[in-house]
Amino acid sequence: MAKQSTEQPSKSSYWRKLFDQNPRLVRIRSNETLREQWEKDHPGQKFDQSWSQSLSNVKSTYRHKHKKGGRPKAVADGQTAGPSPAEIRAAALERLEGAVDHCLWTARQLDAAGLDRAIKHLHAARNEIVWKSVRK
Repeated sequence: MAKQSTEQPSKSSYWRKLFDQNPRLVRIRSNETLREQWEKDHPGQKFDQSWSQSLSNVKSTYRHKHKKGGRPKAVADGQTAGPSPAEIRAAALERLEGAVDHCLWTARQLDAAGLDRAIKHLHAARNEIVWKSVRK
């Protein structure tokens, strides 16, 4: 049997209507102003825990559904979002490899044990540069 409609709207519908009328209320961290509005709209009634919970639930849902951000749609479809990266010239890669080699050599001369993590990172960077130049 279908549920009969009540004359009084649901608690959630009250908060949704309020947020639809003024979306800025969702961004307010404190619920005090919303509680004061509820007390103006419902004189003589008590703002109990169930009203507070429905407010929190609707506010959270409203924030989630209306939040901005995320990846651009082109990226979600598997396409690149912006222009393709510029090709790196072989001469530039060789200069970069030489500079990293020099840093690697200097780090080993200064303190091989103390700079072990930095040396590993430099070595990995040099390997990446070499792979990039081989793929060309």
